[in-house]
Amino acid sequence: MLFYLLFPLLIVWIGRRSKAQVWWIAGAACVAALACGEAARAVAGSDAFGGLSLYVFPPARLPEFVLGICAALLVRHGLPRVPMALAGALLLGSYLVVHVLPASDGYGSVRFWSLPIALMIVATAQADIAGVDHPFRRGMTVRLGQWSFAFYLVHAVVVTVVGELVFAGESATLAAVLIGVVVAFGGSLLLSWLLFTYVETPAERAIRASTWVPRLPGRAQPSLD
Repeated sequence: MLFYLLFPLLIVWIGRRSKAQVWWIAGAACVAALACGEAARAVAGSDAFGGLSLYVFPPARLPEFVLGICAALLVRHGLPRVPMALAGALLLGSYLVVHVLPASDGYGSVRFWSLPIALMIVATAQADIAGVDHPFRRGMTVRLGQWSFAFYLVHAVVVTVVGELVFAGESATLAAVLIGVVVAFGGSLLLSWLLFTYVETPAERAIRASTWVPRLPGRAQPSLD
């Protein structure tokens, strides 16, 4: 909610900056994201709850949000083309690297992914703008992307409930754990589809149809299909 409230202010302020200034803001956001991740890791070393609190503290995650805004604006400014193969290789490399770094405790490593993920989003957006076909704009991957926000909302609850059932005793067999993973993923996916289809999409159509939604002159409104 903090990000949604700040977005209109941030997009206007950053959008009025020059291309060079947006680059500086993006760089500062990367450094700040890494610093927040290191702070969370350091706190977690002595206090796991404190590390988790900083990990989910919205202002501590704000640099990653700002980086996303900068990435979008730089694409709009005509950012040099980022090959999807290169972005994918960097993302895969970062995934492998964080498992050998001291920060691979979940608190510090997540910020290490910020830049590679931003580059992958940029590469995908540039490919879409250029009309280049790629796996992320086909069939089920598009649907999964549409359901992803609802999936984000429900997965933690589903995982917690399934975890409580699977680990109700002192220990669980490997078979029980694997079944729990399948049930948690499948349940989260089903709920995300239901929310997207019967809540999110109708609500968005109603909002777009209302008279108070501002319309940008000379620019078509995005389709929900």
